[in-house]
This record gives sequence, C-alpha cells and structure tokens, in this order.
Amino acid sequence: MERPWSTLLLAVLLVAATALPCAAEEPGPDRLGLSAGVPHTLSLTYERSVVGPLRLQGSVGSIVIFSSACARALVAGSGRLQPYAFAGGGVLYKIPTDTGTSDGWTGYAWWGPGLRLRFGRLYVWTEWSFLTGLNTSNGYDSNANGPAAGVLWAF
Repeated sequence: MERPWSTLLLAVLLVAATALPCAAEEPGPDRLGLSAGVPHTLSLTYERSVVGPLRLQGSVGSIVIFSSACARALVAGSGRLQPYAFAGGGVLYKIPTDTGTSDGWTGYAWWGPGLRLRFGRLYVWTEWSFLTGLNTSNGYDSNANGPAAGVLWAF
C-alpha cells in the first residue's frame, strides 16, 4: 500500500530545498579562490568588490619554473552571467634551469576580456589575457597571451 504522507513530505522537502535563502542570497564583497593560466600560473586569488561594477583582484602563485604575482581592476556585469574587462600588471619570475635558458624577473602590463558565471556564492570564470612589456633579455617574448580560468567563493 502506498503512503500518501511520504509523497507529501518529499514534495515539501523539494520545495524547501529550492527555496533556501543561500540560493537567492547576494554574495558578499570578498571572494577567495584558485586561478590557473596566463599569467596566474597556479594561484591563490583574492577579489574585493569596491563600488558598483568595480572589483580589485590580486593573485600569487607558482608552477614548475615560474612564479607570479599580479593585481588588476575588473569592471564586471551583474546577474548570473557576467562579462567583464580588466587591466592591471604584475611580475613573473623564472628560476634558472640546467638547460641554459635565461632566468629572472620581468614586469608586464595585463589586460583582456572575460566571462564568469555565478551560482549563489560560487563564481566560475574564464578569460583571455594579453601581456605586454615582458623583458626579452630574460627569455620572454615581449608580448604574450593565453587563456586562464578559475573559481572564486564569495563571503
């Protein structure tokens, strides 16, 4: 024999789960997460909403022979799907290797477009980064570009 109360209970639980406050909650001004790609390497990233669409972001990271530190300003849309543009700068350090390639520090200007998707307090993002002004005497091309992606958690 079927139990009608169990069906009703299941329906009530499903409605309650989709209406939880955290699903509709506005994210806090601070975000922390992981980034990977150009020029982030593999980085810990912090972002702060300043005013309106303006956000400031910094990241520090390392991967194999490269280390990086960068900061930038973002102007991002609001809502669930958020296109954005950014500009900033940073430094890269390439450690010496036994292959004879150049090593050392280089600074760069950093800009590009991106897109992020918000799921409550979780942001998933991807972008294309352009770097200019890299030090060619350290084995870098003067300009570089490439993809990056990451996740941020708002608190």
